[in-house]
Amino acid sequence: MDPAGIQSLLAAGPYGFAALCLAAVVWQNKKIDQIRLQQISDVRVALDAVTKSTENINSAEERMALNNEAVKELLAVTRAMMNKGQV
Repeated sequence: MDPAGIQSLLAAGPYGFAALCLAAVVWQNKKIDQIRLQQISDVRVALDAVTKSTENINSAEERMALNNEAVKELLAVTRAMMNKGQV
């Protein structure tokens, strides 16, 4: 608010002062709401990152399990070949 507007509100007496206080409260609440919206946005970004990380961990665990199965099968085939004397 410009200084001339503030001066005219103060010149209006108690009603002007009340209007000035009300404007200050509204301005502060708007700032608080903006901060809260930014915090909510930051939390959403963090939750998305955690979700993606969890999905990556789950897929890595699945790949490791499949890799373990493949190694077990490879060992079984190698043992069978060794028992038959092919290796």
